[in-house]
Amino acid sequence: MPTNYRPRNSISIGFQNGDIPIVPPAVAFLSCAVASLFAVTMGRCPFLPGRTAPENKKNLILMARIVVSSFRCCSHQIVHFVLILFIAKRIKAQCQQELEEVQSGMRFTPVHGLATTGVVYSRSRNPLYVLVVWIMLALAILVDSGWFLAATLVMWAYLQFWVIPVEEQFLKRKFGKQFGEYCAKTPRWV
Repeated sequence: MPTNYRPRNSISIGFQNGDIPIVPPAVAFLSCAVASLFAVTMGRCPFLPGRTAPENKKNLILMARIVVSSFRCCSHQIVHFVLILFIAKRIKAQCQQELEEVQSGMRFTPVHGLATTGVVYSRSRNPLYVLVVWIMLALAILVDSGWFLAATLVMWAYLQFWVIPVEEQFLKRKFGKQFGEYCAKTPRWV
């Protein structure tokens, strides 16, 4: 079998011959890591009203305080973040169940059926990506960092303009009219 062979029932990942270069969770992790680096070196860059960044960002002790203070949030913010994580875990489990019912998987595995019904896939064509963006936005609000907000936008753009179009082309080829009807009645995001 040639090294560039790709099965027709899955999307490939890789920089040279892949359909998409990097899996979305890795992009989310990398963008949050870069946001953390920017927050440490250049300041948190708060965006919520009523909070300001310290003026002198070059002092090493002050930078350490910025990092510590970025995680010193109001208790209701932490509760909301934990609640979002709990809901996200439940929705992810529901997505997995709905995909397994049509004999498909979550991690760019071979696709044998199209999940169009159920609790989550009847409301969004990309509920897992909605969760990723939702969690990143919640993290940006939790730490009140414009850098994390920018990372969220980078993640959304990667999904919207690179990953989702590749997936939709693949599903259109594989399922044809059935996928077209699904797209007509179900939004891409929410």
